[in-house]
Amino acid sequence: MGGGTKQRRRHVSVGLRVLVVDDQAATRRSIKAALEGLGHDLREATDGEVALDLIRRLHPHVVLLDVRMPVMDGLTALREIVADPVIGQTPVVMLTKQADPEDVAEALDIGAYDYLRKPFEPVELRARVAAAGRLGLLLAQLRDANAELQMAATTDQLTGLANRRQVDRAMRDSADPSLAVVMADVDHFKQVNDTWGHPTGDAVLRTVASRLRRSLRTEDVIGRWGGEEFLIMLPGAGGDDALEVCERLLDAVRAPLMIDDGPEQVTVSLGVAARSTLAEDVEDLLRRADEALYRAKADGRDRVAVA
Repeated sequence: MGGGTKQRRRHVSVGLRVLVVDDQAATRRSIKAALEGLGHDLREATDGEVALDLIRRLHPHVVLLDVRMPVMDGLTALREIVADPVIGQTPVVMLTKQADPEDVAEALDIGAYDYLRKPFEPVELRARVAAAGRLGLLLAQLRDANAELQMAATTDQLTGLANRRQVDRAMRDSADPSLAVVMADVDHFKQVNDTWGHPTGDAVLRTVASRLRRSLRTEDVIGRWGGEEFLIMLPGAGGDDALEVCERLLDAVRAPLMIDDGPEQVTVSLGVAARSTLAEDVEDLLRRADEALYRAKADGRDRVAVA
C-alpha cells in the first residue's frame, strides 16, 4: 500500500435518537437518506412548536433544527429549548441556508451546539450528527445517573416505598388541615424472622408493603418508617374516612401468604391520628399516632386505635 493512500474515517454513533425539524419534505428526505443504515431512530417535525413537544417527550440525543419555518421558527424554538431546565442541554444543530451568516451567529449565541449549511454533503451531515450525538449520549447517561441517585435518596431499597426522609419531608410540607396519619406495625415480626429467617422476613415486609400500597387511595402517601413500621399520610381523610381506609388495610394484610410452601397469616396493628388544627406540628401528630399504635397492640393487635 502506498503511503499516500487516505483511510476514510467512518462517522458513526449507533443508536441515536435524532429529531429532524424542517418544513421542507425534500430536506427531511435527504437527511433520512444520508443517515440511513446507521441504526438511528429518526423522528420528524415540520415546525418548532411540534418539535418542542417531541423533545420533551422523547429526549432526543440530537436535534437538527431548520431556522426558517412557519408557526414557530427555529431560532424561537431554540430559545425555548435552551430556557427549559429539563431539555436545555439537548445538542441542537441548526440548518441554515448559505446566505444566512447572521442566523448562524445568532443561533450559536443563543446556545446551538453546531450548524450545517444547506445544501449539505451527506458525509458532513453524518460527522456533525455523530459529534453532537456523542455529547447527547453523555448527557443522557448523566440524566439517568442523576435519576438513579434521586431514587436511591428517596426510596426504601427493600420495599420500593418512600424512605423515612422522603415521607417525613412530605409530612412537613403538607398544609392540609384535615390530614390524618397512620402508623402501621407488622405484628410479631421478630417471630417471623426467628422462625423462617431474615430472607423470608424481608419477603414478608415486601408483601405487606405492596398490600398496603394497593389498598390506599391515589392521593395517599406511604413510606417505610423503619424496621417493620410504615407511615401513611391520608390527605383530607379526617376521622371517619381514615377509619374506613384503615379497615381496608387490615383486611388486605390479613389475606394468607405463602411461606415455605404453606399458607400463613400476617397482620398489622394501626394507630391513626387526625390533625386537630393546621397549627399542630408534625412531631405532635406523629406522637399521637404512635401512642394509638401502642394501644392497638396492647388491645390484642390486628386492629386500629384512634388517637
